[in-house]
Amino acid sequence: MVFRIADKKRDKKVGVNSFSEILKRIKLRMSEMEINQLVNLISRGNQQLFYDDYLKALSAFQINS
Repeated sequence: MVFRIADKKRDKKVGVNSFSEILKRIKLRMSEMEINQLVNLISRGNQQLFYDDYLKALSAFQINS
């Protein structure tokens, strides 16, 4: 769900900053450091997050989107 909100162009990729801002706005009880760590993990250090990588990360943590 979070990815779909961030993916305004529907091209299955979002900017790291946009994704991070959405996570902060929905108040997930995560610190800014935890959000940054999560985003860096999913993005593998790139400036873009890709939907396939996002799904793999959710699957690894057994989270449904």
